[in-house]
Amino acid sequence: MRVVAVLAALLSFASPLAAQTDTAVTAAELQARRAAFAERIGTGVVVAFGGRTLVHDFTTFYQLQAFRYLTELNEPDHAFVMVVKDKVPSTTLFLTKLEARRAFYYGQSTDSANSVARTGLPGRAYESLWGVLDSLAATGLPFYHIPDVETMDFSSADTLTRGQEAIKLLTRKHPQLTI
Repeated sequence: MRVVAVLAALLSFASPLAAQTDTAVTAAELQARRAAFAERIGTGVVVAFGGRTLVHDFTTFYQLQAFRYLTELNEPDHAFVMVVKDKVPSTTLFLTKLEARRAFYYGQSTDSANSVARTGLPGRAYESLWGVLDSLAATGLPFYHIPDVETMDFSSADTLTRGQEAIKLLTRKHPQLTI
């Protein structure tokens, strides 16, 4: 009888727990954050890269604060591009798909098929990011890069991050680009 009572108590908690995510931030709040950012920019392209996959399998991944503030996506190896025209943002996530073996251990990650359902933002394959950035750079819109560093204390010394390398590549390819 005690086992049945304990099982019933556990099952009564299962539904609310299953519906919870790792965040308390609503989709409306995220949209408001991006809209406020777009308001300040006016017109331009915002590029942000998320944290990288951890080298050590036994540690916990924590998303870079700036990336998480705009997306609430707590997964590694993704990028965020927001095109702002007349203070109106249009955002796309560029998502890296997990290999089957890693997905087996860590679960499925957000991809272009489920991006809108999970994040409220459309997603594309990460491999298409460079073509999109190249094409946006050709439009003449100014670019804004959000440094992919743990803290802004180290942003001035940032020379090797994925975001900084992407910006260097874009400026070599498009010398007229304003960043």
